[in-house]
Amino acid sequence: MGINEITQAKPLLAAIASFGSFALGAVLPFMVSLFAPIELMVYLQYGFTIIFLMILGAISAKTGAQI
Repeated sequence: MGINEITQAKPLLAAIASFGSFALGAVLPFMVSLFAPIELMVYLQYGFTIIFLMILGAISAKTGAQI
């Protein structure tokens, strides 16, 4: 299968990366909810969540050398 020391799984590193991505993905919409006016909350949450997903997706792709 071509598994050697270089290509072996690193579960601790994967867990840390997952924690970081989930934490950052949760903090950004939470910050919008702290500062957005109540009347526009739903619309701003939807809009900024989509924008944040696009930004984080681009960062992930760049980090993973897919772009």
